[in-house]
Amino acid sequence: MEAWGLPDTFIEDHWRRAPLHLPGAARRFLPDPPSRQSIFDAIGSGADHQTDGSTVWFLEGLTDGFPGFPELVGAARRHFEWHDVWCDVFATRGPSTIGSHYDGSDNFTIQLTGNKQWFLSPPTPDRIHPDDRRRRLLGEPALGRATVSSTEVQMFEVKAGDVLYIPSTWVHWGFSDGDSTSVSLVVNVASALHALEEVLMDGLRHEERWWRPLPVGPGSTAVRNRLLERLATEDLPTPLRDPVRARIVEREGSRVVAKPRARAAAGPTAGPAPDTATDATPALPEPPPGGADLPAFAIRARRERNLHALRARCAERATRTTDSDALRVYGVVADVLSSPSASTLELLAPLLGDPELCSWLAVAERELPVAFPRQEDPLGHFLGALVLPELVALRDRSDPLVVRVPLDEDGGLELRRLGLRLAGDFGAAGRVSLGLWDGVPCAFLPGGPRVLEPGHGTASGGLSVTRLPWAGEREGRRAVVTTAVSDWLRRDPEADPRALGAAVPAAELPARLERLASAWAALDPVDDAFLSWILLREGVPTSACGGTTRLVVAGDEDPIRLTAALRAARARQEIETLLRLQPVFAPDQLSVPERRAARAALVEARLGTADAVLDPGVRTGLTAWGRLIADWVTASAAV
Repeated sequence: MEAWGLPDTFIEDHWRRAPLHLPGAARRFLPDPPSRQSIFDAIGSGADHQTDGSTVWFLEGLTDGFPGFPELVGAARRHFEWHDVWCDVFATRGPSTIGSHYDGSDNFTIQLTGNKQWFLSPPTPDRIHPDDRRRRLLGEPALGRATVSSTEVQMFEVKAGDVLYIPSTWVHWGFSDGDSTSVSLVVNVASALHALEEVLMDGLRHEERWWRPLPVGPGSTAVRNRLLERLATEDLPTPLRDPVRARIVEREGSRVVAKPRARAAAGPTAGPAPDTATDATPALPEPPPGGADLPAFAIRARRERNLHALRARCAERATRTTDSDALRVYGVVADVLSSPSASTLELLAPLLGDPELCSWLAVAERELPVAFPRQEDPLGHFLGALVLPELVALRDRSDPLVVRVPLDEDGGLELRRLGLRLAGDFGAAGRVSLGLWDGVPCAFLPGGPRVLEPGHGTASGGLSVTRLPWAGEREGRRAVVTTAVSDWLRRDPEADPRALGAAVPAAELPARLERLASAWAALDPVDDAFLSWILLREGVPTSACGGTTRLVVAGDEDPIRLTAALRAARARQEIETLLRLQPVFAPDQLSVPERRAARAALVEARLGTADAVLDPGVRTGLTAWGRLIADWVTASAAV
């Protein structure tokens, strides 16, 4: 738009492709912008806003109420031929930031007062999980946290009077070095699904073939499946047919639930919440001897904490999801845990001490609260795959459990707790449906269920099931070697997988296993405890892994070790990224040892393990950017 100072090639070169800095363009967007005082007057008089109470104030979704807003929104609606446009207002006090994140919308941030440094990274698959990007654009809540890239970052000095265009889903991180006021012109995205969802559903509601009751009764399953498959084949576009037909098979044509029923939405019975365990709950079995890192009572206490946390998480998340697959997972797990018998607890003991469960619970507890129900719940799907071994043993369960599990990077799937690897043509959806069929674990494919046993299903359905390589056996239990990157590792902002390097390719695994024998001997004292999993990775600092060389291990009796290593690696990566963006140490002000100590202090403070960030004498040797980083780390550590 010429009136805004946008170049003629803006749509072709920048729109949803690349950021654009427009120095001095703020008055073109807002000729008579609101003053900083008028913004705080509106907040003081009761305008709806969000704040941390001391440094950041945020007003969202405005189309009027301040000078120039109706004209700006109207001009944007006419120019982009799109109605879903509004303004956000940011007011900050002192050096501050709201953290690194990405939005589904396109944003023109208009700097009214103060200055900001912006760091932007493109939405590459290694920075934002493609499925997270899809869900963010579809409006899923509690998504958007991400870190800027240390190699693909673009930096912008945005001064008062400037405008910065931030494309949709680009990761961005803004730092204000003092008091700042800005307005964001937000052009919200909407997909074809958003635009046509009501129209499509209304059309199907008036089509007799879709509103007629499905046949039920003895022998009706096959008839029902054929009817649904015919509807999918005739009425759906080709790319949707195979995924929908696969869902029909896995749900036996009779478990298609459009919305959770009232009873499910209220949450399953999850037993007592944490810290309210009753004497009626049987005691968890004693862990096996030999855990040198942790005494037996600590191991037992951890399992009990996980038991209560799992109960609480399942009950709480079941009230905040409309994902029918996840609801069934939470319902089954919570039902098993609501009044567990001693035999059930003995069966669950390996799960409750499992490193992946600890990590899953950590992800769930760190998630931001959501104001709207989740339409998709990947953590519920992941939990369902994790507990499959226990559900297999509980063969008296009559309700079949089906979970949709993301595939690995190489298009397969590793079920470490079952010791199996799945390969095959799973279609373009990037997921495979797992579940129980008469108490036996199966993969649900368009041709029907395939039993998850080595050598089973290779002749039909294109599914290959093989055993994972194993490194040893103790008390009849195997330690398996996995090359997969767990899905929780991708999604957890506190555990960036890039900080640990890439997973070992499957083709290299045999050679690595030959070296495992010598590494195994070096694992003392972890060797005394049964190793429930092993992840071979490159470039892991030995200090983060208990001194182990080029090998991250997490024993069944030490599930916290891997999570702690990942948090430490993530903090190091974050601080190192900031140190590389701008000069932090003033020239010739600090010695090499002092610089090393300063870097270590910043990492320790980011982890919340240090009382003070920097020695006052060292602080004087920092640049303005370095002091801003130190203040931000100090504030985040205090929180």
